[in-house]
Amino acid sequence: GAITIGEGPVNDNTRPAKPRDVIFALDTGHSMRGRKLEAAYNSISNFMGRLGPGDRFGLILFNDRVQAYGKAIVAASHDNAGGALDFIRKSALTGGTDLMGALEKSLEILARAGKNGGAPIVVLITDGHPTANVIAYRKFQKRWSKMNTMGDRKSTRLNSSHIPFSRMPSSA
Repeated sequence: GAITIGEGPVNDNTRPAKPRDVIFALDTGHSMRGRKLEAAYNSISNFMGRLGPGDRFGLILFNDRVQAYGKAIVAASHDNAGGALDFIRKSALTGGTDLMGALEKSLEILARAGKNGGAPIVVLITDGHPTANVIAYRKFQKRWSKMNTMGDRKSTRLNSSHIPFSRMPSSA
């Protein structure tokens, strides 16, 4: 499944009036092997192709570790998108799923980015339940709520919505 966290769902038929700051957070735990990773990669590639000239993006890969493509969000250019997609292709699937770590890193990058005048969006792509860091859903929800309202930067406060993927088999 995938969770999109932002100011609203992405609609293929419309472009927002304001630029977007998008963080793609991709689960690279062992369970994402095969068709799931391929579908996730294709989804990110497709979404990157829909970003406009004023949009910016960042990429986070997470399993037991959380790693970012660079230290900041970048302009949504063809070259930057290609570099980010190469970063995914060169990554190794390993370990579990640190969902909270991925969300923390997403907010950290958005907070450092400064205002772009647009909607901050986190696109979280994962197939399962957290298995590292905070794994109990009530604790996860409580910690996310606290983390999402800390500080005085409204630009990093995000609404949460869920966009389900169709169920896929766990192996290719």
